[in-house]
Amino acid sequence: MRAVLDLTFASVEFVIHWRRPFTLVAIVLLAVVSGLRPNGTYS
Repeated sequence: MRAVLDLTFASVEFVIHWRRPFTLVAIVLLAVVSGLRPNGTYS
C-alpha cells in the first residue's frame, strides 16, 4: 500500500511539473484508445 501511495504522489508531482507533455501523452492515449475501441471491441 505504501509503495502505491508513494507512486501516486510521485505521479501527481510529475503531472504538476510537466503539465504540457503529460497532456499531450494523455491526448495521444485517448486518441489511440478511442481509435482501437470501435474496431477491436465492438466490431
